[in-house]
Amino acid sequence: MPYHYCLDSNFFIESWNVYYSPDVFIDFWDKLKNMAEDKICYITQEVFEELISGNNKKEDLLKEYIKNNKEIFVYKYNEEIEIIFIELIKDHDIIKLLDNKNNKNGADVLILAYAKYFDSTVVTRDSALINICKKHNIRYLLPHHFIRENNIKFIIQK
Repeated sequence: MPYHYCLDSNFFIESWNVYYSPDVFIDFWDKLKNMAEDKICYITQEVFEELISGNNKKEDLLKEYIKNNKEIFVYKYNEEIEIIFIELIKDHDIIKLLDNKNNKNGADVLILAYAKYFDSTVVTRDSALINICKKHNIRYLLPHHFIRENNIKFIIQK
């Protein structure tokens, strides 16, 4: 299967708002889109929904970026992923993850299910999600390690 990285919503939100603002790091966002087109990274429908919801005006351009590239980024749910999801929610720690985060749409559990389905790496800063990845032997990376692993370079132009 082609996909290597499942991106969490916090990857996008923190990268956009804090670390790699598109007005300074436009090449980063183009590179990310290219990686999704090449089926290297993806997001779940639930992550997409998280990213386009809310009333934070600061994130309006991120919402636009995600909406404009939905077909590139979002991998659609399928029956095999559902079977993995059902197995995962039998884990008491995963139920606690859902309860503690008021995670009504199960986005974090679906990230885990997709990652297991594709044998892909979860890219996140969410410590609760990272702990569940460890428990279920799902590889994870912090965003800056994802950037390094993919040899994404930032070149200063004068």
